[in-house]
Amino acid sequence: MNNNTSTLKLLEVFQKRFPNFGTNKSREIFRLINEISKIEKVPFNTILNLLEPTNYEIIKNALLQRRYPKTFHKNSLNAYYLPKYEIDLYKKADILQKKLFYINRLQ
Repeated sequence: MNNNTSTLKLLEVFQKRFPNFGTNKSREIFRLINEISKIEKVPFNTILNLLEPTNYEIIKNALLQRRYPKTFHKNSLNAYYLPKYEIDLYKKADILQKKLFYINRLQ
């Protein structure tokens, strides 16, 4: 099983656990769980099973505190930017390649 397939399976499990979360909330919580899993070397499902599907804010704060234990109480919650978690490496944009375009002169 390749990395993309396993990530998609984790995403399915996550969405079954939190079906009421929208795209942005799911993205943030999924990313936090994934980062914590990699840093602490704990299976994704272990962290997921510890979470009660209650309130988004409670879950996010608990995960942020676990992910950033030394800085959580020092920064405002707006300081934690969680960009989209990339699943498919072949579909992401190539921002390093400069594409030039020219506007034709109107005559």
